[in-house]
Amino acid sequence: MLLTYQIVDVFTRTRFGGNPLAVVLGSDNLTTDQMQAVAPEFNSSETSFVLQAYSARS
Repeated sequence: MLLTYQIVDVFTRTRFGGNPLAVVLGSDNLTTDQMQAVAPEFNSSETSFVLQAYSARS
């Protein structure tokens, strides 16, 4: 499985300071179990999964 991701520093103005955050892009096809398996691979306290926005129609 190939995933596109970025590691970003948050809560800082200094490069390589603050808290590292893994952001996994295009995660729509991942199950909850897969997300939970991927997150520890980054060895980071925070991992976010970006999903495509959808609108609910009434």
